[in-house]
Amino acid sequence: MKLYPSGRIYAVFVVDEAEAGRGQPATREPEEVVGVDVGIMRLATLSDGRFLVNPRSLERSLERVRLLQKSLSRKGFLSKNWLETKSRLAVEYEHVKDFRRDLFFKFGALLALDYDLLVLGDLDVRGLVHKGGTRRRLRLHGSAFLGLGRILEWGFAKRGKVVVVVPEFNSSRECFRCGEIS
Repeated sequence: MKLYPSGRIYAVFVVDEAEAGRGQPATREPEEVVGVDVGIMRLATLSDGRFLVNPRSLERSLERVRLLQKSLSRKGFLSKNWLETKSRLAVEYEHVKDFRRDLFFKFGALLALDYDLLVLGDLDVRGLVHKGGTRRRLRLHGSAFLGLGRILEWGFAKRGKVVVVVPEFNSSRECFRCGEIS
């Protein structure tokens, strides 16, 4: 069982059951291949031109979080009102996390249905966070690139498909086909 700060309780049940293709690489050649480039403006850009716009869930809920933080700081520590406000703040953060994870799982399921092989860029998010200013840091943390990569890998492995992770060094350069900088 897991208890979250907002008061939600999750019970986890483990069932041993053999799933078709889980954990086994595909035995045939992949027919449909797609490359995914993650970014701040567009959360994911596919090699076939489709993209997923970054919903910026953290930025959109930031005003509500700021108000709750301000309210929390005015309350007496460990008072009834402080605990209630702390719980509401935890609910707001969990809402952001749940929204983001739901989006990632749906995106991963759609990609796994359409493609057999996923080529995913491996970003050095820590390096990017240290380089950027405060606003850029917020957008990088709000995008949760690491969580997106893990969920995509899990979704493809669940369906017996392959994910190849490549380094992102020098990947944001001018496209040789269209001339755009990605």
